[in-house]
Amino acid sequence: MSAVVVRLLSEGFLRPVATLESELADESGIVHVPVHGLDTDFQFFQCRVEDAGTTVDYVVTDAGSPANADLVQQFLSARFPGCVVLFLRSQAIGRAVIDCRPNVPLSFAAAAAVATVMVAAAWDESESISIEGGGARHVVAVSADDSTYVVRALAEK
Repeated sequence: MSAVVVRLLSEGFLRPVATLESELADESGIVHVPVHGLDTDFQFFQCRVEDAGTTVDYVVTDAGSPANADLVQQFLSARFPGCVVLFLRSQAIGRAVIDCRPNVPLSFAAAAAVATVMVAAAWDESESISIEGGGARHVVAVSADDSTYVVRALAEK
């Protein structure tokens, strides 16, 4: 059974310039970043997945409609060089669908990042979460200890 460690590195909101003139961090450390061209807010989480000495950084965002995807992808890729950007397209208790960009099969590490964000943000407290994207599906369980999360694979398809 596969397991990885996931650490949340930062979180924030992309906001339309009309609602926020300059970047700021609130009392919780959440950053608020103005982005030209946006017409609504988007939340993002940066996390690092560690697996047997290998690390991959991901940014998970709720970038909503595909119309915003290119702008959000471009901004997040510039802000977090080397990170893989994952778009949360839909979610329900115990389930999420993501858009992998570029369109590649969903890796276990990417699924672990998404599931961790869902648990850390208190969007989902299910014992198992099914993450789908790019023609693949991973069912995982997330456990937490302070800011470190362990994600175990329960099933794959």
